Amino acid sequence: MTSASWRAIQGLRAAPTGSAIDNDERRRIFTSALNQAEELAVAASAVGYAARPLPQFYAVSQAGRAIAAAHLRDKAELMGHGLSFAYDAEGILRSTVTPSKSQKSSGAFQDVAIATGSPQMESSAELGALWAANPDLQQVPIPDGDRWPRALSYLIGTRAQSPTLAHVTGGTVYTRLELPGRTGADLDRFIALYPTLVGARALKHDPTGDTPAGPDEMVGRAATGDGRMAVTVAREAPMQTTLGEFWELENGLYSAVEIDERYPRWPHPHLVGHVQPSIGGGSAPSPLMLWWALLLALSSLARYHPAAWVQAIDLDQSVLAAPLREVLDVAEDRVPARVLDALRDPASSGWVTGRSLTQLG
Repeated sequence: MTSASWRAIQGLRAAPTGSAIDNDERRRIFTSALNQAEELAVAASAVGYAARPLPQFYAVSQAGRAIAAAHLRDKAELMGHGLSFAYDAEGILRSTVTPSKSQKSSGAFQDVAIATGSPQMESSAELGALWAANPDLQQVPIPDGDRWPRALSYLIGTRAQSPTLAHVTGGTVYTRLELPGRTGADLDRFIALYPTLVGARALKHDPTGDTPAGPDEMVGRAATGDGRMAVTVAREAPMQTTLGEFWELENGLYSAVEIDERYPRWPHPHLVGHVQPSIGGGSAPSPLMLWWALLLALSSLARYHPAAWVQAIDLDQSVLAAPLREVLDVAEDRVPARVLDALRDPASSGWVTGRSLTQLG
């Protein structure tokens, strides 16, 4: 189970990052926690789905301790999960994860979110919502999935030109997203579920140009670069800007913009923008922290409600079984990649929120 991400993480144990470089206590925590995280990940890959969520969660939890040792300013060690789980016997995906409200201690989840610049969870979120908001899980179907708005993505492409060049915008900045709905009113309702799309409208296409769709007007769809049928969603912008200013306006439509590793980085990286729905009353946490909360929920199910969990992953009985197994398979690949980004300088990692990305062009 030595993936490229784990090999890179192994390399950091002799060459720590952040405050773990020259602080002996933080360095010991950094290397020991990464050693434990990898051994737990290896154990997770060796067991069946009935037990897999437990070592997977503790692997990311121990990796979080290394992240905190490197990048959390106020303290090197973490205490408590910072999250609690409540099981819903009527529907596993409606079970909830709730952040700690303690005045004395926040917990590991909150501290690692601070260390990596991720938004926090403000209040309870259903398991299905944590799944739906994670860009790494866009291709995994969710039974009863219409209950939770999903993360959406748009292939932005490369930014190879100089950011100082003049750029004519046409008065809008836009993205193309696979939102549900047919009329302007439908689309307005779904757009409102995504905090970064505040003020944006779905456009209708006609011979006079693209204009915001009225409540009863039909909104057409067109194929994106990756074959999805999407609507154009736009927000007003100055008629003329520099390219750098336009890119910043474009970035503002997304929860985050990251390098799309499916394409070569040379000579210029390809970028993808992710739009996440609101979670727990605020902006969605980063994918790493969504994985943390989701794996805590699944490990709690497996540990404290073993009969319900084993039934849920039974391919002969449960419509949830195949998707839940796929979630755990995706976690094996994507969690270490997200951990690696966070262990490196979070300000320049692949998941960047609210920071300038013009240098990526």
